[in-house]
Amino acid sequence: MTLRRPVGMKSYFKDIQGRTDGGARFEADFDQFYLCLMVGLDDGKLAPAPELESAEFNKGYTIPYKPFAPVIAGMLVEAEMRRQGIPTTKEAIQREIRNLIEIGNGGTHLKEEGTTLLSRYAARGFELIRDEIPKPRTLEDFLVAYHQRWNPADGGAEGPEDTEDETAATPPAS
Repeated sequence: MTLRRPVGMKSYFKDIQGRTDGGARFEADFDQFYLCLMVGLDDGKLAPAPELESAEFNKGYTIPYKPFAPVIAGMLVEAEMRRQGIPTTKEAIQREIRNLIEIGNGGTHLKEEGTTLLSRYAARGFELIRDEIPKPRTLEDFLVAYHQRWNPADGGAEGPEDTEDETAATPPAS
């Protein structure tokens, strides 16, 4: 089953991958895809199919990610259930697993529908990254901004859920 890269992802990371000064680069393009995927799965929304390149990107996970195929499949099932508002009953979970997962299939453990959804979640994650993080020139700059995206208390932009006064919910010290 083939994964497809989000449109624009390659050019967004071009400065990092094209470094000639000996600076850090991603080991594989799949690393970029994975980081986008994590943001997309967390967001729980899909990008439209036209936001994916038509050419094949990867037929499965690269070697460092292969041991995590079941974890990625589980995150996909959870994101799909959340996106569709499916209650987390045993029967519903088993149904989603049957719809999306096929053990031993191409190293991703996903059916074709699952790989398509995974690509669309990665494309959604890329949309958010592109909107929130200026095009990076170095891997170090990107990773700092990516970290701040997940950890607003460390200097990232505050999201709507982070605007409440957190001291109101803090119990007084004894």
